[in-house]
Amino acid sequence: MNSTLRYLAFAFVLLALAACGGGSGPCGSPDQQCCGWPGATCNNGLSCQRGTCRSCGFEGGPCCSLNSCNPNLFCNSPAGGPSFVCQACGHVGQPACVNNTCVTGVFSAGRCVEGGSVEAMCTGSTSFLIGIREGRSHCRLEEFTVRANSLDDARICAVRAARTAGYVEPEASDSAAWREYPFRTIGSLGCDVVRIPAYTEEDGEFCARYIYTDRTVERGDTCP
Repeated sequence: MNSTLRYLAFAFVLLALAACGGGSGPCGSPDQQCCGWPGATCNNGLSCQRGTCRSCGFEGGPCCSLNSCNPNLFCNSPAGGPSFVCQACGHVGQPACVNNTCVTGVFSAGRCVEGGSVEAMCTGSTSFLIGIREGRSHCRLEEFTVRANSLDDARICAVRAARTAGYVEPEASDSAAWREYPFRTIGSLGCDVVRIPAYTEEDGEFCARYIYTDRTVERGDTCP
């Protein structure tokens, strides 16, 4: 074996020993080296951390093998935080536990929320498409798909979703179907035809009058 091959073989042995936490000797217990290569295993309730067996599964600590934690905790990787850490779960205001279970409250979008709250209301069994208009002008804003158990609940959920999206005065429409309605606007400089997106012609006219306050608004797609 030439010197290059001997050097590579020696380096491989050193890497293997380092990954296992050292060479021969006791392993797998607290503060002992991890056992095995390349598995790097520890006894139950411990995890291999930088070649040494450390406690795991407690709140704020590292997750154990198979991303497991102690009861009422779950393994999470929060944005901007440490990876694979055990966090409290299952109670109102906390993330849901494994299989989306909650000890108190009900599951909603990954969290446990108060039963009967708007958040809980918006996790129903039926999907609804709700049109949202601007409360003051009646101009069309956007349509939102929400899940609820009734149309009344869905309207509340859609308004909540619209506020979350940044709309200031959202209001649920009776329909999600919309079209562009034509209107004549007449002013000192003559007549123009505008098309207003709205859920009803009445809403479209209201919106047009809100926008063109200095012009007369009439229904129609032609100027005289």
